[in-house]
Amino acid sequence: MAIRIVLLGSDRFNRVAALRSKGYAVDECYSVAELHSSLVGVLPTDAIAIAESDAAVIDSATSLARAISAAPLILFENGAQHPNPGEFDLLIPANAAEQHWLSDIAQLVARTSKRNR
Repeated sequence: MAIRIVLLGSDRFNRVAALRSKGYAVDECYSVAELHSSLVGVLPTDAIAIAESDAAVIDSATSLARAISAAPLILFENGAQHPNPGEFDLLIPANAAEQHWLSDIAQLVARTSKRNR
């Protein structure tokens, strides 16, 4: 089964295609309610990614994710500064080279995925 990443937010930087090209299964969510549905489903979640947007949405999504999942949290930054970067296991700058952030995600998932144990 493919490594599953749940992504909240709009994919303005074509990250979903990059992740899928490396074999990841990516569930795209556009609201905190959709994120909740995706996280409580039957499929295991290996990582949760949030595309930086409104701070209130990020805070709600982060709280929800931490409450119901042990999967690591990734923030795809868009240039604005999130007030609580320590809440995330991985921060990916907007200008990060694709090969670097893909490698960072692979390493994070390898370290944290319960399926690897």
